[in-house]
Amino acid sequence: MSGLTNSRLARLGITSAITSAMMIAGAFAQAQEEEDKGPWSGKAALGYLQASGNADNLNVNAALDLGYTWEKWTHSLAAAAIGAKANDVSSAERYTLDLKTQRDFSEFDYIYGLVAYQKDRFAGVAEQFSQTVGYGRRLINTDTHVLNIEAGVGFRQLTFADTINPDGTVTPGEDDSSAIVRLGGDYRWNFSETAHFDQTLSTEIGSDNTYTESVSSVTAKLLGAMDLVVSYTLINNSDAPAGTTSTDRFTAISLQYAW
Repeated sequence: MSGLTNSRLARLGITSAITSAMMIAGAFAQAQEEEDKGPWSGKAALGYLQASGNADNLNVNAALDLGYTWEKWTHSLAAAAIGAKANDVSSAERYTLDLKTQRDFSEFDYIYGLVAYQKDRFAGVAEQFSQTVGYGRRLINTDTHVLNIEAGVGFRQLTFADTINPDGTVTPGEDDSSAIVRLGGDYRWNFSETAHFDQTLSTEIGSDNTYTESVSSVTAKLLGAMDLVVSYTLINNSDAPAGTTSTDRFTAISLQYAW
């Protein structure tokens, strides 16, 4: 009985928190519209999903993006976390942090520097850190469609996941460092005044492993600066250790506040 009561109280608390967040975001949005746009921009997202039945599942995803634009320079920070539990046992845990600096030379051409860090407890590659520089080109730049492509070179440091042997012993994951070629692109389609579709794709090609990440999302305005975001993330490592899968998939539904 106490477990059922606690579950109802938890759902009530989550509903109240989301409602309060939406009201606060609406107030902030009205204040923001009255001010001139500054060099700072950003968005914060939080998603929650709970299911009950044969198993009690808890899945949480959070993301924070910050940007600063000054003349021809753009600096951005993107951080994200994904966590999942089933019957109090973790089944997913992933953290990412990207720092990017971009310098425009024209409406269509730019150069960039990117530092990216990722940690995933349940992936074939447990941890990776990369540093790349490259060139970007805006193939399309209209109010409805924006398409950028990028190519760069750099270095990457990997730590592969531990391997559990048939006899139960554990072989620690190996470390690997190599030069890489990075290819990437992003596309936005503003298909209405209140909704848009985004697609990002990047791949890092190294001597021992090719890492590819694709993120597809649809964002729709709810209230003021509050949005609803539905996203699908696909991650692939070409050389996953034995006993691990090479591809991970994440589907998220989140509330997002943008400013």
